[in-house]
Amino acid sequence: MCTTKWYKQLQLEFNVFSVKNFTKVIFMMDYLYTNITDNGSYKCIFFHFGTNKTINPQLLTRIGGKYISDPHKHTLCLQCDIPKEAIHQNATTIDFMLKNTTRQLELINKSRNRNSTLIASCTQTSHHDLYFPLWINYHYKMGIDHFYIYDHAPSNLTRLHHSLKSYIDLNIITIIPWYIDQWNGFKYRSSPSEWIAHQIWSQNDCIHRYGYLYSWILISDVDELVVPTGNLTNFKQMLDIVPSNYCALQVLSYNFKSLHNNITISEEDRPKKFIHRDQKSKNRNSHSKNFVRPELIYYFSVHEVTKSVNESPVFYADVQTHARMQHYRADLIPTEQLANFTIDTHILSFINQINNSLSSIL
Repeated sequence: MCTTKWYKQLQLEFNVFSVKNFTKVIFMMDYLYTNITDNGSYKCIFFHFGTNKTINPQLLTRIGGKYISDPHKHTLCLQCDIPKEAIHQNATTIDFMLKNTTRQLELINKSRNRNSTLIASCTQTSHHDLYFPLWINYHYKMGIDHFYIYDHAPSNLTRLHHSLKSYIDLNIITIIPWYIDQWNGFKYRSSPSEWIAHQIWSQNDCIHRYGYLYSWILISDVDELVVPTGNLTNFKQMLDIVPSNYCALQVLSYNFKSLHNNITISEEDRPKKFIHRDQKSKNRNSHSKNFVRPELIYYFSVHEVTKSVNESPVFYADVQTHARMQHYRADLIPTEQLANFTIDTHILSFINQINNSLSSIL
């Protein structure tokens, strides 16, 4: 089915500016703006493209930040309706107004086809080159069609275009520059709140920027592998279980660790060496990861959907019969604590299949 997509991304006073479901503009701003609460402080004014003729001023409403269940409260998320006259134009301009400050932006109307079977993955990184080959190979074989990697390193220091060149050449990944100011070499030095804010911005940018192309997007980190359980063997089978009115599939997390004598191992061998997992998974919305349906998401916050279209619910995977997420932690297990962990090698059958068919990827 052919649909219409509006898109623009800008990092000025607001960090992400995009358009959702062809009817609403989404603004994501720094948490410093969350205290501006006066009615009328934010306003959208639409114009007929190429003219000074206004269509309709639109007040903005909050869908993110402290007025919703956002556990981090590091961003302010606003939305305004796009007037019908603007939706049916090929292009329009919009004035985003914050008190006495105005930014004029151009919206371009693009026709796209959403593929009902494609799955994408979004992640952000502060230089984890060694993690990527296994992470990409595994998730690609399990059903991810394309990877969007938000690179926090400055352009003169990043190595991702070089280290991941073979995947770029195959059009498996797209690298999005997402530079963070507080950078010293490859050691990230921003505060935890700034790091979380950039996570939220990049996650939502990915959902809104690329979501029109995909039926599902997995949002996870590069030290995490999503594993089907029960009789399931790939992501399509996992996602087919989720009813169509649910906005996301949340996969609960287990920490996987290694013994102290496995200090020096390659990343490719990590699933074979890190086989000791916690006996219980993390709670819902705590270190969980999600497959989201982009057309049903307004606002995502690190581990959970915090605003969905029409309050669409989240489907929670059963860790025994559906799916789980394996988080490979660097901290090692002292021998005397082994009784607190369970040996789990379920993922190795999938890893062995990948190793036997790598030539089909690279």
